[in-house]
Amino acid sequence: MMDYRRARADFSILAKTMKKYMKAHHHLFRVTPGGNVPLEFLRLEMKLIRSVSPLGPTPQTDLLLTGNAKKWSRGAAQILREHYTSVWKKCEAELKGLPKVFWKQALAVAVRWVRKDLRSVKAQTLRAASQNIQEIMTSTDRQEGMKNEKSKGVKEEERAVNINEAEAEEQPVKMGKGSPKRMKKRNQF
Repeated sequence: MMDYRRARADFSILAKTMKKYMKAHHHLFRVTPGGNVPLEFLRLEMKLIRSVSPLGPTPQTDLLLTGNAKKWSRGAAQILREHYTSVWKKCEAELKGLPKVFWKQALAVAVRWVRKDLRSVKAQTLRAASQNIQEIMTSTDRQEGMKNEKSKGVKEEERAVNINEAEAEEQPVKMGKGSPKRMKKRNQF
């Protein structure tokens, strides 16, 4: 039997980590070199060019100011790329270390949260991030299962029992209002 509070906390951490992973995926691909430059960067670039104006502007100073603004936007984009890449990798490592119970339900919750938070997120981006998360969650399951079988020498009957228990645990979690006692009865952990 799984402790109700622990399962709920694990589910919450899993969903939040998946949300963070998807948001980092979205933001990373908005500042990639081959992708579109974020509109906000273009606005800031133009504002920077307009705000710095010398007393007697010449074509050379205009060119230098424009180059400086473009250099700033490229540098800012590079900083953001590095940041989102590190967040992405950190989330991936966290996902590999978290319990895999109810990961499909946590993924569905994370997708809803991301859609609510980021109105501009594209379905293609969510699909790609979801597929990455699915690969992370299933590949670690397979690796752990293979290690356990080799190291412990699990018998065939025990494996069948473990599979049935895992299927029983994959029932959806209801995170409604109510006391933990009532929730425990409803979810039948």
